This record gives sequence, C-alpha cells and structure tokens, in this order.
Amino acid sequence: MANSFLTRTRPDMNRSALNKVLPWVACAVLTLLAACTSGVKGKGADAPASHAASNTTSAAPSDTQLTAVSKPTDPNDTRAWAFYLGQIVRENTAGTKSDHLYPYLVPAGNSEDANGLRQRQFELVHGIVARGVPAGVTLVFAGPDSGKTAEFVTEVFKDVQADSLKDVIVLVVGDAADREKVTSAVRRTGATVRYANM
Repeated sequence: MANSFLTRTRPDMNRSALNKVLPWVACAVLTLLAACTSGVKGKGADAPASHAASNTTSAAPSDTQLTAVSKPTDPNDTRAWAFYLGQIVRENTAGTKSDHLYPYLVPAGNSEDANGLRQRQFELVHGIVARGVPAGVTLVFAGPDSGKTAEFVTEVFKDVQADSLKDVIVLVVGDAADREKVTSAVRRTGATVRYANM
C-alpha cells in the first residue's frame, strides 16, 4: 500500500515533498488510504450514505457486505479515526474518475506535539498545492477535530491562485458548521469542492 500511494502520482507531482511526511502522519495517511480502497467490513455500497456529500451520487449496488465503523470517542486514536473517516471518504469518492487520491489526516489537539505535526503537514501540503496539482487528482482532508481541519484547509488554499485547480477534486470531511468556511476558501481556486458531514 505504501508503494501504491507514493508511486501512483503523475510525473509532475513533487515526489520529494511527499517523502518528507512525518512517520506519524504517513502512517495515518496510509491507513486512511487503505480504508478508502480496501474491502473493510462495513455497510454495503447500496445502503444509504448518511455521510454523503451533497453533490455526489450513490455507488452502484454491490453484493459485498461491509460493516460500518463507529465514530471514535478518543481524538488521539489515529488508527480508529483513519478507518472511520475512510468509510466516509469511500462513500464520497465512489464513481470518481480519478486514480490519484491523496488523503491527509489532520491531527487534533492543542499540545505542542499536535501543533508541530499540523504545522509540518501544512508546510508539506501548502507547498504541493502552491506548485500546482495535476488535473484528475483528488485531495482529501479529514480529522477528528472539524474546526482544526477547516482551519487547516482554509490556510492551505488561502493564497492559491484563482482558477488554478480546475479539474481537481477537493473532498473535506467535517461538521456541518464548518462547511461554508471550507467551501468558500476552496471554491475560488476552481477546484470541485465536496464536503461530507462526519
């Protein structure tokens, strides 16, 4: 899975930047990616998508039955949150015409370690977005703390040139209260914005 995450990029995506992800963040991202693309036991694709984004369509019915992952109560349980958020991402990327999915799990908390992790992850993602994201790429942002995720996304896209991310999909998972803040920040870049409630 680690190889597929790092090698499915297009040639013009900055791979050296991707290689700088902190071990904790890399683990979280890869776990979330695995949850998005693997057959973890959860609700079937034909079941109502309670977390579905407003501008997505339901996936075609499937014979594969999957078990829903409950929302974790511990914001520090990275693995549990990765799988919970992964099922939401999976519901909202079904049918998306993109082989290039880049999920980022935004850390919760206000400790020095948490703030440091978010700052270094921000520098990584901001650098990638500022240099340009190829058409067809889907960027996913999610985390245990919707407010932190919304703040992170808003800052990442704040200085991006208008209409420079056309044909790029940005999916954000968070609380309904943060929807407008996030969509307003991303929409001006020309990207297709999807927001899914967690």
